Amino acid sequence: MIGLTSMKPEIRGWDDVADLDFIEPVEALNALLPEVSEKSDVNIVLSHAGNPEDHKLAQVPGVSAVIGADTHKVIKTPEYEFNGEVMVPITQAGGEQEHYLGRLNLTFEVVDAKMTLVESDGFLYDVTNVPADPEIQAIIDDYRADLKAQ
Repeated sequence: MIGLTSMKPEIRGWDDVADLDFIEPVEALNALLPEVSEKSDVNIVLSHAGNPEDHKLAQVPGVSAVIGADTHKVIKTPEYEFNGEVMVPITQAGGEQEHYLGRLNLTFEVVDAKMTLVESDGFLYDVTNVPADPEIQAIIDDYRADLKAQ
């Protein structure tokens, strides 16, 4: 798993990230993939860079799938980009106004001693009217209270 974010916090000059250096997501991915690929044939990108950027990330050879966020796009079935090796699925499950839980099924086969994505599909579960689990809700409420106290 490789986590990437957008340049927005740096561009907007947010104080809480003022001491951090941000790298363009595709540039960061290209720098990380060689190291990660030595240890893994399956490289899932967790992106908070937005759907247009997710499409660019999916085009990078070595990426198996992109699970995206930031633009709050509801992608009911995966979108795809070809990365020179395979068709890479891109998903995003909304957010803020739309409440979905995304599912992405990936099927790999060993090809030339390497795990290769051969099939993928996915869909969204609508969780709008699913009641919150009380234990999980308590954890979320505690976390939010801690954030407010800061």
